[in-house]
Amino acid sequence: MEYGGCWRRLGAFCIDQIIVSLSMIIPVSIVLTASWALDTPGPTLIYQEFMPLCMLPVMLAYNVFLVARYGVAPGMWLCKLKLQLQDGSAVTSRAAWLRYGVVATLYLLASLPKLWHFLGLSFPGLAGQTALSFENAYAWELSAIFLAFLWMLSEFIVLMLNKQRRALQDFMAGTVVVKLPARATQAPPLASTPT
Repeated sequence: MEYGGCWRRLGAFCIDQIIVSLSMIIPVSIVLTASWALDTPGPTLIYQEFMPLCMLPVMLAYNVFLVARYGVAPGMWLCKLKLQLQDGSAVTSRAAWLRYGVVATLYLLASLPKLWHFLGLSFPGLAGQTALSFENAYAWELSAIFLAFLWMLSEFIVLMLNKQRRALQDFMAGTVVVKLPARATQAPPLASTPT
């Protein structure tokens, strides 16, 4: 079993980020078109609030469902990588959730002020102030994004420092990323000679 290297995993990560970003074009286009057609004020504000709320379900479906179902996300597949449990068995739903849990939690924390505003709630003790008017909402969001960046950076550092090329999320979930075996070259069939 050959473990997936750092650069190959980084390439898979970048491909996955591009695919997830492109998948958001259709829902964002629908919302922006509807806001312009209905002549609602502030399509940019709608976009700013809509995007984070839609990204989490898309990212969960992409990083949890696809990995649990197929053992790979499209970026991993294109980079000839596969995720499996340490014993070589297929990835379970639990392992897929554990792998992506920290990033999903940090993303949810970053989106919390916008989610709070979207639901029309106010912070306790701040009567009448929604999350976006709350003065620390932006700092809250930046702090969660910074923590997510630190998490991802630490994952790549840990990945480079161990022989099995396991990231922190792999240690948490008991998984390992391996290279897909190259297809064996098959010799052409021998010509049959009449006997």
